[in-house]
Amino acid sequence: MKNKKTFLCASLIFMVSIFMNGCSSDTSRTEIATTTATTSTSTVIDTDENIQDLTTVPITTIDVQAPTETPPAPSSDPETEAAKKKVEEIINTSKYSVSLVSDSFMVDDVDYYVFAVTYHMNTIEPLVLVNKTNGSLYCISSDNKISSITEHDCYIAPVIEKVSFSGNYILEDTSGTPIASISINDSTTSSDKFNFTAYNYANTTVSNISGEATISSSYNYATFIGENDVNLSFSIEDNILTVSTTSSSEEAQAFIGNYSTTDAASISGKITSSKALETLLSISEERSGMSAPYKENYYFYISDENALVQNHLCFIINAYTSTENVLTLFRQYYVTTDGILVYYKSNSTYTQIYAKYDNNENNNVSNNDNNNVGGNDEEE
Repeated sequence: MKNKKTFLCASLIFMVSIFMNGCSSDTSRTEIATTTATTSTSTVIDTDENIQDLTTVPITTIDVQAPTETPPAPSSDPETEAAKKKVEEIINTSKYSVSLVSDSFMVDDVDYYVFAVTYHMNTIEPLVLVNKTNGSLYCISSDNKISSITEHDCYIAPVIEKVSFSGNYILEDTSGTPIASISINDSTTSSDKFNFTAYNYANTTVSNISGEATISSSYNYATFIGENDVNLSFSIEDNILTVSTTSSSEEAQAFIGNYSTTDAASISGKITSSKALETLLSISEERSGMSAPYKENYYFYISDENALVQNHLCFIINAYTSTENVLTLFRQYYVTTDGILVYYKSNSTYTQIYAKYDNNENNNVSNNDNNNVGGNDEEE
């Protein structure tokens, strides 16, 4: 195998030598041929006597060997051009050039493109290999050693733009029904971390996961390791957040999938935050606890974040009263993002005060419903 590699690399070096010196060799051979041909026809006959002798004197013919042709350059195609572009991405193309040496070079049953990086027609070793299967770049030296592309003297590390993970993301099933959502915010303690809260409202045994994820050096990948073998991996591309896990726990498995980015005010894609406030204001005074008229007696604040209440993703709406220009929190309400249910919270207990499809007047909840439900504790 070593002899095979030696022969292959020697062939490559020979091809590069021919590639760089072919033009000058052709010129010198042509000059030799022209000079020789001129010498063979330099005899001048200027007397009548010599004319008769010309018929009997054989004409000497000199066989001039044609110059050796330069081997044709390997054919160019979209795949080859794409491979060449990958090499150009890691060098200074304003100073160096990239030339294709071979479009098929086998090493240990792996097929490569071979390129030479040149400066004013001089090859700068080592040659560059591009794996034809996965596009990976390597160096190959004159003694057949394959090494990392970073060892090439012309290598420039590509500039990687940092991707922001911050935002709100939603995971939906094929019918458009929300399965889970993730809210991500930049960490205040470190630039290579972010805080996240993941809600699941399709799995009745899993509520939420929150924590701090660590961003990798490639900037578009992050990992979270929690308790009880719960781990999550995050990657983002074209505004799609992909969540995966190596954990077999149900808690981690509940959040895997491709999440699309969405506005926090309409995270389920069903209603907006303004519509959620309209839903709250449509509830009777008896059920909401607020005295009419609402718009004059109360001030409302809708949080940018969402909360999970009884496995339903909800808008958080705070109702304040004002006394001598001092705002006092009256009650915290939760409107589901599909606009179907409304709760209020008191002492860590959620009370359902509205159901869109309830037949009772003023959207009251029927007596058969369990209005006082111990729910997930949320921060006030």
